[in-house]
Amino acid sequence: MKKILLVHLLVTALMAFGCSSDKVDCVDNDGDGYGNGQDCTGWDCNDNDAECHDGDCCNACTDSDGDGYGVGVSCQGPDCNDSDADCHEGACCGNCTDQDGDGYGDGADCLGPDCNDTDRDCHEGDCCKDCIDLDGDGYGTGADCLGEDCDDNDPDRFPGNTEVCDGKDNDCDGVVFDSEKDEDGDGYRVCDGDCNDNDPDCHQEGDACCVDCVDEDGDGYGEGADCEGADCDDSDAARFPGNPEICDGKDNDCDDVIPNNEADADQDGYRICDGDCNDNDPDCHQQGDACCPDCLDNDGDGYGQGPDCLGPDCNDDDPDCNMGTCCTQQCLDEDGDGYGLGADCLGSDCNDNDVNCWEGACCPAGGENCRAVVSCIQNCTDQPCIDACYAQGDDEAKALMDDIFDCIATSGCDQNDWQCIGGACWQQMWACMQDNQ
Repeated sequence: MKKILLVHLLVTALMAFGCSSDKVDCVDNDGDGYGNGQDCTGWDCNDNDAECHDGDCCNACTDSDGDGYGVGVSCQGPDCNDSDADCHEGACCGNCTDQDGDGYGDGADCLGPDCNDTDRDCHEGDCCKDCIDLDGDGYGTGADCLGEDCDDNDPDRFPGNTEVCDGKDNDCDGVVFDSEKDEDGDGYRVCDGDCNDNDPDCHQEGDACCVDCVDEDGDGYGEGADCEGADCDDSDAARFPGNPEICDGKDNDCDDVIPNNEADADQDGYRICDGDCNDNDPDCHQQGDACCPDCLDNDGDGYGQGPDCLGPDCNDDDPDCNMGTCCTQQCLDEDGDGYGLGADCLGSDCNDNDVNCWEGACCPAGGENCRAVVSCIQNCTDQPCIDACYAQGDDEAKALMDDIFDCIATSGCDQNDWQCIGGACWQQMWACMQDNQ
Protein backbone atom coordinates (compact mmCIF):
# COMPACT_ATOMS: atom_id res chain seq x y z
CA MET A 1 0.00 0.00 0.00
CA LYS A 2 2.83 2.39 0.90
CA LYS A 3 4.57 1.63 -2.40
CA ILE A 4 1.38 2.37 -4.38
CA LEU A 5 0.93 5.70 -2.54
CA LEU A 6 4.56 6.72 -3.14
CA VAL A 7 4.30 5.91 -6.85
CA HIS A 8 1.04 7.87 -7.07
CA LEU A 9 2.66 10.97 -5.49
CA LEU A 10 5.69 10.70 -7.75
CA VAL A 11 3.53 10.42 -10.88
CA THR A 12 1.41 13.36 -9.74
CA ALA A 13 4.50 15.49 -9.18
CA LEU A 14 5.95 14.57 -12.54
CA MET A 15 2.67 15.32 -14.25
CA ALA A 16 2.42 18.66 -12.52
CA PHE A 17 5.96 19.56 -13.55
CA GLY A 18 5.55 18.32 -17.07
CA CYS A 19 2.21 20.01 -17.63
CA SER A 20 3.15 23.46 -16.20
CA SER A 21 2.68 26.31 -18.68
CA ASP A 22 4.88 28.72 -16.60
CA LYS A 23 8.18 28.43 -18.48
CA VAL A 24 11.08 30.52 -17.08
CA ASP A 25 12.21 33.21 -19.57
CA CYS A 26 15.89 33.46 -18.65
CA VAL A 27 18.91 32.25 -20.61
CA ASP A 28 21.52 31.91 -17.84
CA ASN A 29 24.57 29.95 -18.95
CA ASP A 30 26.63 30.37 -15.78
CA GLY A 31 23.74 29.86 -13.32
CA ASP A 32 24.17 33.09 -11.37
CA GLY A 33 20.56 34.19 -11.95
CA TYR A 34 21.64 36.88 -14.40
CA GLY A 35 21.32 36.47 -18.14
CA ASN A 36 19.07 37.32 -21.05
CA GLY A 37 15.28 37.26 -20.47
CA GLN A 38 12.54 38.91 -18.46
CA ASP A 39 12.68 36.37 -15.63
CA CYS A 40 16.41 36.91 -15.01
CA THR A 41 17.47 38.91 -11.96
CA GLY A 42 19.20 41.20 -14.41
CA TRP A 43 21.34 41.33 -17.50
CA ASP A 44 24.65 39.43 -17.44
CA CYS A 45 27.60 41.10 -19.16
CA ASN A 46 29.55 37.79 -18.99
CA ASP A 47 27.34 34.68 -18.94
CA ASN A 48 30.33 32.34 -18.75
CA ASP A 49 31.44 33.58 -15.32
CA ALA A 50 29.09 33.16 -12.33
CA GLU A 51 31.21 35.70 -10.41
CA CYS A 52 30.63 38.46 -12.92
CA HIS A 53 27.47 40.08 -14.24
CA ASP A 54 28.20 43.85 -13.96
CA GLY A 55 30.93 46.26 -12.91
CA ASP A 56 34.64 46.39 -13.74
CA CYS A 57 34.79 42.66 -14.50
CA CYS A 58 32.65 43.33 -17.59
CA ASN A 59 35.08 45.73 -19.24
CA ALA A 60 37.08 43.05 -21.03
CA CYS A 61 34.24 41.61 -23.14
CA THR A 62 30.48 42.04 -22.87
CA ASP A 63 29.24 38.64 -24.07
CA SER A 64 25.63 37.82 -23.12
CA ASP A 65 25.46 34.36 -24.75
CA GLY A 66 28.94 33.18 -23.75
CA ASP A 67 30.19 32.42 -27.26
CA GLY A 68 33.25 34.66 -26.95
CA TYR A 69 31.82 37.28 -29.29
CA GLY A 70 30.36 40.57 -28.12
CA VAL A 71 31.48 44.10 -27.24
CA GLY A 72 34.93 44.81 -25.83
CA VAL A 73 38.61 44.62 -26.64
CA SER A 74 38.92 41.07 -25.29
CA CYS A 75 36.08 39.64 -27.41
CA GLN A 76 36.97 37.47 -30.39
CA GLY A 77 34.84 39.78 -32.48
CA PRO A 78 31.42 41.45 -32.68
CA ASP A 79 28.24 39.42 -32.18
CA CYS A 80 25.23 40.07 -34.42
CA ASN A 81 23.00 38.10 -32.00
CA ASP A 82 24.29 38.06 -28.47
CA SER A 83 21.36 36.01 -27.17
CA ASP A 84 22.28 32.94 -29.25
CA ALA A 85 25.59 31.20 -28.52
CA ASP A 86 25.42 29.44 -31.91
CA CYS A 87 25.21 32.66 -33.88
CA HIS A 88 27.53 35.61 -34.13
CA GLU A 89 27.84 36.25 -37.88
CA GLY A 90 26.48 35.06 -41.21
CA ALA A 91 23.01 34.00 -42.34
CA CYS A 92 21.80 33.21 -38.80
CA CYS A 93 22.05 36.86 -37.94
CA GLY A 94 19.28 38.01 -40.19
CA ASN A 95 19.46 41.58 -41.36
CA CYS A 96 20.25 43.14 -37.96
CA THR A 97 23.62 44.08 -36.55
CA ASP A 98 22.95 44.31 -32.80
CA GLN A 99 26.10 44.54 -30.71
CA ASP A 100 24.47 44.73 -27.28
CA GLY A 101 21.70 42.16 -27.87
CA ASP A 102 18.77 44.46 -27.10
CA GLY A 103 17.11 43.87 -30.47
CA TYR A 104 17.92 47.36 -31.71
CA GLY A 105 20.69 48.02 -34.18
CA ASP A 106 21.36 48.41 -37.89
CA GLY A 107 19.25 46.44 -40.35
CA ALA A 108 15.69 45.69 -41.51
CA ASP A 109 15.23 42.84 -39.01
CA CYS A 110 16.06 44.99 -35.98
CA LEU A 111 13.29 46.32 -33.75
CA GLY A 112 14.62 49.75 -34.61
CA PRO A 113 17.81 51.83 -34.73
CA ASP A 114 20.14 51.95 -31.72
CA CYS A 115 21.83 55.22 -30.78
CA ASN A 116 24.18 53.36 -28.42
CA ASP A 117 24.85 49.76 -29.44
CA THR A 118 27.19 49.13 -26.51
CA ASP A 119 24.49 49.63 -23.88
CA ARG A 120 21.49 47.27 -23.98
CA ASP A 121 19.55 49.69 -21.72
CA CYS A 122 19.81 52.54 -24.21
CA HIS A 123 18.66 52.80 -27.81
CA GLU A 124 16.75 56.13 -27.94
CA GLY A 125 15.94 59.24 -25.90
CA ASP A 126 18.03 61.28 -23.47
CA CYS A 127 20.53 58.46 -22.89
CA CYS A 128 21.71 58.98 -26.47
CA LYS A 129 22.82 62.59 -26.01
CA ASP A 130 26.50 63.51 -26.18
CA CYS A 131 26.52 64.98 -22.71
CA ILE A 132 28.05 63.56 -19.55
CA ASP A 133 25.95 65.33 -16.93
CA LEU A 134 26.36 63.71 -13.53
CA ASP A 135 24.04 66.02 -11.61
CA GLY A 136 21.32 66.35 -14.25
CA ASP A 137 21.34 70.15 -14.52
CA GLY A 138 21.98 70.11 -18.29
CA TYR A 139 25.60 71.25 -17.95
CA GLY A 140 28.55 68.89 -18.24
CA THR A 141 30.94 67.54 -20.88
CA GLY A 142 29.85 66.95 -24.48
CA ALA A 143 28.44 68.69 -27.54
CA ASP A 144 24.81 68.24 -26.44
CA CYS A 145 25.29 69.84 -23.02
CA LEU A 146 24.06 73.39 -22.40
CA GLY A 147 27.64 74.23 -21.49
CA GLU A 148 30.50 73.19 -19.21
CA ASP A 149 29.66 72.71 -15.55
CA CYS A 150 31.84 74.16 -12.79
CA ASP A 151 30.59 71.48 -10.38
CA ASP A 152 28.99 68.40 -11.96
CA ASN A 153 28.14 66.96 -8.56
CA ASP A 154 25.77 69.78 -7.59
CA PRO A 155 22.67 70.61 -9.70
CA ASP A 156 22.43 74.00 -7.94
CA ARG A 157 25.68 75.17 -9.52
CA PHE A 158 26.00 75.91 -13.23
CA PRO A 159 26.86 78.95 -15.37
CA GLY A 160 24.12 81.56 -15.45
CA ASN A 161 22.10 80.08 -12.59
CA THR A 162 20.40 82.59 -10.30
CA GLU A 163 22.13 83.18 -6.98
CA VAL A 164 20.07 82.03 -3.99
CA CYS A 165 20.74 82.20 -0.26
CA ASP A 166 22.56 78.86 0.15
CA GLY A 167 26.22 79.76 0.59
CA LYS A 168 27.11 78.39 -2.85
CA ASP A 169 28.49 79.96 -6.00
CA ASN A 170 25.30 79.19 -7.91
CA ASP A 171 26.23 80.99 -11.13
CA CYS A 172 29.82 79.65 -11.29
CA ASP A 173 31.45 83.10 -11.41
CA GLY A 174 33.90 82.24 -8.63
CA VAL A 175 32.17 84.54 -6.11
CA VAL A 176 30.08 83.66 -3.06
CA PHE A 177 28.33 86.77 -1.73
CA ASP A 178 29.30 87.85 1.78
CA SER A 179 25.59 87.90 2.60
CA GLU A 180 25.46 84.12 2.00
CA LYS A 181 28.15 83.31 4.51
CA ASP A 182 27.49 81.99 8.00
CA GLU A 183 30.56 83.22 9.86
CA ASP A 184 29.33 82.27 13.35
CA GLY A 185 28.07 78.81 12.30
CA ASP A 186 24.63 79.22 13.84
CA GLY A 187 22.85 77.98 10.71
CA TYR A 188 21.60 81.46 9.80
CA ARG A 189 23.06 83.52 6.97
CA VAL A 190 22.91 87.29 6.56
CA CYS A 191 20.63 86.78 3.57
CA ASP A 192 18.41 84.61 5.80
CA GLY A 193 18.10 87.56 8.17
CA ASP A 194 20.95 86.88 10.62
CA CYS A 195 21.26 90.26 12.31
CA ASN A 196 24.63 89.45 13.86
CA ASP A 197 26.80 86.96 12.02
CA ASN A 198 29.57 87.20 14.59
CA ASP A 199 27.46 85.85 17.48
CA PRO A 200 26.02 82.31 17.20
CA ASP A 201 23.50 83.15 19.97
CA CYS A 202 22.13 86.14 18.11
CA HIS A 203 20.43 85.98 14.76
CA GLN A 204 16.72 86.81 14.79
CA GLU A 205 15.75 90.36 13.92
CA GLY A 206 14.07 91.92 16.92
CA ASP A 207 16.19 90.13 19.54
CA ALA A 208 17.72 92.52 22.06
CA CYS A 209 21.18 91.47 20.91
CA CYS A 210 20.43 92.45 17.31
CA VAL A 211 21.41 95.75 15.75
CA ASP A 212 18.54 97.35 13.83
CA CYS A 213 20.32 97.39 10.48
CA VAL A 214 19.86 94.99 7.61
CA ASP A 215 23.17 95.39 5.79
CA GLU A 216 23.77 92.55 3.34
CA ASP A 217 27.14 93.74 2.02
CA GLY A 218 28.58 94.81 5.38
CA ASP A 219 29.41 98.41 4.46
CA GLY A 220 27.36 99.93 7.28
CA TYR A 221 24.60 101.14 4.97
CA GLY A 222 21.26 99.37 4.56
CA GLU A 223 17.81 99.39 6.12
CA GLY A 224 17.19 100.17 9.79
CA ALA A 225 17.64 102.81 12.43
CA ASP A 226 21.15 101.63 13.33
CA CYS A 227 22.51 101.83 9.77
CA GLU A 228 24.77 104.69 8.69
CA GLY A 229 22.14 105.43 6.09
CA ALA A 230 20.24 103.89 3.17
CA ASP A 231 22.33 101.95 0.65
CA CYS A 232 21.94 102.39 -3.11
CA ASP A 233 23.30 98.88 -3.69
CA ASP A 234 23.30 96.53 -0.71
CA SER A 235 25.00 93.75 -2.67
CA ASP A 236 28.23 95.74 -3.24
CA ALA A 237 30.31 96.99 -0.30
CA ALA A 238 32.15 99.41 -2.62
CA ARG A 239 28.96 101.41 -3.21
CA PHE A 240 27.34 103.59 -0.56
CA PRO A 241 26.54 107.30 -0.14
CA GLY A 242 29.63 109.44 0.42
CA ASN A 243 32.12 106.72 -0.49
CA PRO A 244 35.08 108.23 -2.40
CA GLU A 245 35.19 107.45 -6.10
CA ILE A 246 37.94 105.01 -7.08
CA CYS A 247 39.01 103.73 -10.47
CA ASP A 248 36.69 100.70 -10.73
CA GLY A 249 33.95 101.69 -13.18
CA LYS A 250 31.33 101.85 -10.40
CA ASP A 251 29.22 104.63 -8.95
CA ASN A 252 31.01 104.40 -5.60
CA ASP A 253 29.35 107.42 -3.98
CA CYS A 254 25.80 106.56 -5.14
CA ASP A 255 25.24 109.86 -6.93
CA ASP A 256 24.14 108.06 -10.15
CA VAL A 257 27.22 109.31 -11.98
CA ILE A 258 30.21 107.23 -13.07
CA PRO A 259 33.16 109.49 -13.96
CA ASN A 260 34.07 109.35 -17.64
CA ASN A 261 37.67 108.50 -16.86
CA GLU A 262 36.54 105.20 -15.32
CA ALA A 263 35.31 103.97 -18.69
CA ASP A 264 36.90 101.01 -20.46
CA ALA A 265 35.39 101.46 -23.93
CA ASP A 266 37.71 98.97 -25.66
CA GLN A 267 37.27 96.29 -22.95
CA ASP A 268 41.02 95.68 -22.59
CA GLY A 269 40.86 95.69 -18.80
CA TYR A 270 42.47 99.13 -18.55
CA ARG A 271 40.48 102.26 -17.74
CA ILE A 272 41.43 105.84 -18.58
CA CYS A 273 42.01 106.45 -14.88
CA ASP A 274 44.34 103.42 -14.86
CA GLY A 275 46.40 105.18 -17.52
CA ASP A 276 44.91 103.70 -20.72
CA CYS A 277 46.39 105.98 -23.35
CA ASN A 278 43.98 104.82 -26.06
CA ASP A 279 40.59 103.60 -24.90
CA ASN A 280 39.48 102.85 -28.45
CA ASP A 281 42.17 100.23 -29.13
CA PRO A 282 42.25 97.05 -26.96
CA ASP A 283 45.85 96.38 -28.06
CA CYS A 284 47.09 99.77 -26.90
CA HIS A 285 46.93 101.01 -23.33
CA GLN A 286 50.27 101.62 -21.62
CA GLN A 287 51.64 105.16 -21.69
CA GLY A 288 54.97 105.05 -23.50
CA ASP A 289 53.99 102.27 -25.93
CA ALA A 290 54.68 103.14 -29.55
CA CYS A 291 50.96 102.94 -30.30
CA CYS A 292 50.09 105.48 -27.60
CA PRO A 293 49.82 109.19 -28.36
CA ASP A 294 51.99 111.39 -26.15
CA CYS A 295 49.07 112.93 -24.31
CA LEU A 296 48.16 112.57 -20.64
CA ASP A 297 44.38 112.96 -20.79
CA ASN A 298 42.52 111.86 -17.64
CA ASP A 299 38.99 112.69 -18.79
CA GLY A 300 39.29 111.36 -22.34
CA ASP A 301 38.33 114.57 -24.16
CA GLY A 302 41.57 114.74 -26.16
CA TYR A 303 42.91 117.69 -24.19
CA GLY A 304 45.64 117.36 -21.58
CA GLN A 305 49.43 117.41 -21.28
CA GLY A 306 51.64 116.38 -24.19
CA PRO A 307 52.38 117.30 -27.81
CA ASP A 308 49.77 114.85 -29.16
CA CYS A 309 46.91 116.42 -27.20
CA LEU A 310 44.44 118.67 -28.99
CA GLY A 311 45.51 121.29 -26.50
CA PRO A 312 45.95 121.95 -22.77
CA ASP A 313 43.12 121.14 -20.35
CA CYS A 314 42.28 123.43 -17.45
CA ASN A 315 40.04 120.73 -15.89
CA ASP A 316 41.17 117.22 -16.76
CA ASP A 317 38.42 115.63 -14.65
CA ASP A 318 35.60 117.04 -16.79
CA PRO A 319 35.41 116.00 -20.47
CA ASP A 320 33.07 118.94 -21.18
CA CYS A 321 35.59 121.53 -20.01
CA ASN A 322 39.10 122.25 -21.22
CA MET A 323 39.35 126.07 -21.35
CA GLY A 324 37.28 129.19 -20.79
CA THR A 325 34.84 130.20 -18.07
CA CYS A 326 34.07 126.54 -17.14
CA CYS A 327 37.57 126.17 -15.76
CA THR A 328 37.79 125.98 -11.98
CA GLN A 329 41.38 127.17 -12.17
CA GLN A 330 42.49 129.80 -14.66
CA CYS A 331 45.82 128.40 -15.77
CA LEU A 332 46.59 126.84 -19.13
CA ASP A 333 49.71 124.81 -18.35
CA GLU A 334 50.54 122.27 -21.03
CA ASP A 335 53.70 120.84 -19.44
CA GLY A 336 52.28 120.70 -15.90
CA ASP A 337 55.01 122.73 -14.19
CA GLY A 338 52.54 125.24 -12.69
CA TYR A 339 53.64 128.02 -15.05
CA GLY A 340 51.56 128.99 -18.04
CA LEU A 341 48.81 131.33 -19.11
CA GLY A 342 46.20 132.49 -16.60
CA ALA A 343 45.67 134.27 -13.31
CA ASP A 344 46.07 131.08 -11.25
CA CYS A 345 49.45 130.11 -12.73
CA LEU A 346 52.62 130.53 -10.68
CA GLY A 347 53.84 132.81 -13.45
CA SER A 348 54.34 133.00 -17.20
CA ASP A 349 56.04 130.18 -19.08
CA CYS A 350 58.47 130.89 -21.91
CA ASN A 351 58.50 127.21 -22.90
CA ASP A 352 55.31 125.33 -22.05
CA ASN A 353 56.58 122.12 -23.67
CA ASP A 354 59.36 121.66 -21.09
CA VAL A 355 58.39 121.00 -17.47
CA ASN A 356 61.86 122.12 -16.37
CA CYS A 357 61.83 125.46 -18.17
CA TRP A 358 59.68 128.55 -17.69
CA GLU A 359 62.21 131.43 -17.55
CA GLY A 360 65.87 132.21 -18.00
CA ALA A 361 68.54 130.80 -20.33
CA CYS A 362 66.48 127.72 -21.23
CA CYS A 363 63.92 129.92 -23.02
CA PRO A 364 63.95 129.94 -26.86
CA ALA A 365 66.09 132.68 -28.41
CA GLY A 366 64.95 135.04 -31.16
CA GLY A 367 61.40 136.09 -31.94
CA GLU A 368 58.91 134.75 -29.45
CA ASN A 369 55.94 132.59 -30.45
CA CYS A 370 52.41 133.75 -29.70
CA ARG A 371 52.08 131.67 -26.57
CA ALA A 372 55.25 133.19 -25.08
CA VAL A 373 54.03 136.71 -25.94
CA VAL A 374 50.73 136.11 -24.11
CA SER A 375 52.62 134.69 -21.12
CA CYS A 376 54.70 137.84 -21.10
CA ILE A 377 51.67 140.14 -21.36
CA GLN A 378 49.82 138.55 -18.47
CA ASN A 379 52.47 139.95 -16.10
CA CYS A 380 52.06 143.48 -17.40
CA THR A 381 50.24 146.22 -15.52
CA ASP A 382 50.56 149.01 -18.08
CA GLN A 383 50.49 149.58 -21.83
CA PRO A 384 54.27 150.11 -22.31
CA CYS A 385 54.88 146.63 -20.88
CA ILE A 386 52.26 145.12 -23.21
CA ASP A 387 53.85 146.87 -26.18
CA ALA A 388 57.29 145.54 -25.20
CA CYS A 389 56.00 141.97 -24.99
CA TYR A 390 54.26 142.36 -28.35
CA ALA A 391 57.48 143.63 -29.91
CA GLN A 392 59.31 140.44 -28.89
CA GLY A 393 57.01 138.27 -31.01
CA ASP A 394 57.83 136.97 -34.47
CA ASP A 395 55.62 137.82 -37.43
CA GLU A 396 53.18 134.93 -36.87
CA ALA A 397 52.90 135.75 -33.18
CA LYS A 398 52.14 139.40 -33.91
CA ALA A 399 49.44 138.47 -36.44
CA LEU A 400 47.77 136.13 -33.93
CA MET A 401 48.04 138.75 -31.18
CA ASP A 402 46.37 141.29 -33.49
CA ASP A 403 43.40 138.91 -33.77
CA ILE A 404 43.23 138.67 -29.98
CA PHE A 405 43.42 142.46 -29.52
CA ASP A 406 40.65 142.96 -32.09
CA CYS A 407 38.44 140.43 -30.25
CA ILE A 408 39.17 142.06 -26.87
CA ALA A 409 38.20 145.47 -28.28
CA THR A 410 34.78 144.20 -29.35
CA SER A 411 34.16 141.89 -26.37
CA GLY A 412 34.12 144.49 -23.66
CA CYS A 413 36.67 142.51 -21.60
CA ASP A 414 39.46 144.28 -19.75
CA GLN A 415 42.77 143.35 -21.34
CA ASN A 416 44.01 142.00 -18.02
CA ASP A 417 40.85 139.95 -17.28
CA TRP A 418 42.04 136.66 -18.73
CA GLN A 419 38.98 134.77 -17.49
CA CYS A 420 36.74 137.07 -19.53
CA ILE A 421 39.08 136.93 -22.51
CA GLY A 422 39.27 133.15 -22.32
CA GLY A 423 35.48 132.92 -22.54
CA ALA A 424 34.83 135.60 -25.19
CA CYS A 425 37.87 135.14 -27.42
CA TRP A 426 38.60 131.46 -26.98
CA GLN A 427 38.94 130.79 -30.71
CA GLN A 428 41.64 133.44 -31.10
CA MET A 429 43.31 132.34 -27.86
CA TRP A 430 43.24 128.75 -29.04
CA ALA A 431 44.93 129.65 -32.31
CA CYS A 432 47.61 131.45 -30.29
CA MET A 433 48.11 128.46 -28.01
CA GLN A 434 48.95 126.33 -31.05
CA ASP A 435 51.85 128.64 -31.89
CA ASN A 436 54.23 127.30 -29.25
CA GLN A 437 57.30 126.31 -31.23
